[in-house]
Amino acid sequence: MSAYVCEDKTIQRIIGYLHTAATGNQMHQGRVRGEIDIHSDVTGGADALATKAGLKALGDKIRATNHQAVCERYEEITPVEPFDFKFVLATTPMQCYDALRRMIYQCSEGSVPEKSPVFHFLEDVFDALAHQIVDTAARRGLLAS
Repeated sequence: MSAYVCEDKTIQRIIGYLHTAATGNQMHQGRVRGEIDIHSDVTGGADALATKAGLKALGDKIRATNHQAVCERYEEITPVEPFDFKFVLATTPMQCYDALRRMIYQCSEGSVPEKSPVFHFLEDVFDALAHQIVDTAARRGLLAS
């Protein structure tokens, strides 16, 4: 497997959606909001994700986790490139799901999957978001019975 550090846009889509889930938009809350609260050691909780500083801090943690996995994959140590935070609100559940899919794959190297709380948070949000997307589709009658 080839590992690389994901572009800022990937992280921005993840944290943009988490901001929406944390700040009360009913359509986007559900299971994802629960994971934000469960993993408050990583996220700082919903109140933190309502702020630019909290979103930047989580983006930095995600970037550092991705960087660590790449370094472990290639057995090299390089400085972490700073995450260029931009506030992105218009992230859809599907965009976030796709960004999470890419990020989790790129972080699946070395000790990261076993030891990183950030990795576990991303996996749990990925799972919660999948359930949320299917639940929404079912409520809208988009799934065959």
